[in-house]
Amino acid sequence: MAIDLRLYTPARVSLGRTGHSVPTTELLRFQLDHARARDAVYDELDPATLSLPHKLLHSAAQDRRQFLRRPDLGRMLSDESRARLQKGDYDLAIVMADGLSATAVHRHAEALLLELTPLLEAEHWSVAPLTVVLQGRVAIGDEIGERLGARLVAVLIGERPGLTSPDSLGVYLTWDPRSGRNDSERNCISNIRAEGVSYRDAAIRLHFLLREARARKLTGVGLKDEAPLLRLATRNDVPAISALIEQSVLRLQAGDYSKEQMEGALGSVFGVDRRLIEDGTYFVVEAAAGELAGCGGWSRRKTLFGSDAHAARDDEMLDPAQDAAKIRAFFVHPDWARRGIGSRILEACESAAAEAGFSRFEMGATLTGERLYAVRGYVATDRIEVPLTNGETLPVIRMIKSR
Repeated sequence: MAIDLRLYTPARVSLGRTGHSVPTTELLRFQLDHARARDAVYDELDPATLSLPHKLLHSAAQDRRQFLRRPDLGRMLSDESRARLQKGDYDLAIVMADGLSATAVHRHAEALLLELTPLLEAEHWSVAPLTVVLQGRVAIGDEIGERLGARLVAVLIGERPGLTSPDSLGVYLTWDPRSGRNDSERNCISNIRAEGVSYRDAAIRLHFLLREARARKLTGVGLKDEAPLLRLATRNDVPAISALIEQSVLRLQAGDYSKEQMEGALGSVFGVDRRLIEDGTYFVVEAAAGELAGCGGWSRRKTLFGSDAHAARDDEMLDPAQDAAKIRAFFVHPDWARRGIGSRILEACESAAAEAGFSRFEMGATLTGERLYAVRGYVATDRIEVPLTNGETLPVIRMIKSR
């Protein structure tokens, strides 16, 4: 049985024949796609269509024709635009530039920023005022970032159109931006559009690269786009999850709990709850090497915290109209601490619970985790002293949040 390759790719395959030529419909489709690609190159970016506040700048290219014929002019600001930039002290400057597809910027740039902004705000990034550049190329971000005093610059730009992708948006990230930077000193996320990389996935990858770039003080060939994979946990993950939980507790919670408390809680309060895995509500984040960077989940059941072995369990189902979904069993590997893993899992849990009809969330937070959850909008309501089998007690903070 022949496979219809057209089901797996938008490329021009299996076009068929009419005599010695392709069918008229395919020829017309090719001409239409070619016209769309040409339009994307020649169309002008209209700043009036952008809803986000921004500062409008212009490259040294006087118009679209000169921009296409003189790529060098698109890499530098006009004298008037240079004078409009004032130096500050910012973690990040974000630049929108039309590049070779104003269509891509019109369709996708603001949607991407709406996904990225909450991730930056949660970590208190200092972001320079948004700039929009007409007739701009990637390297113009270097001059803008340098003049604004930003440690990183991210350029959202329309990519060269293809016959199946006239509206592809790219993001180019550069550490310590200054004129003369090479392309090997940048990281790129490409093909951001409805048929390519989603806004959410692009924002997560960009956020990961931003964090890594700031920590390692570099971008480019020395910084790999190895954003860990978020997926649902399976029974096969149980041994790795158990090992992760133990390392997370003993190394990350030692500042809040005594050795006796941690040892007494492991395996009971802190441990794997297989019910969450069976319900399909428990996530793991898998790093490039296959190791687990973190885990956490949510539940439709009344149990607030604890492993399979914890005595205080209640598997009765919750009513989304009245009850709060439970946020459960969050642990991050020490090597991945403070790199956005917990926040990423929490967002996935809240989103999945909301899709299931819940508008409120509740958790039993550790003293170590309380600070993260407070930043994410959770409010402490009371303190629970959990008795442990070794005679110790473990303080847990009940926290709630409404969407």
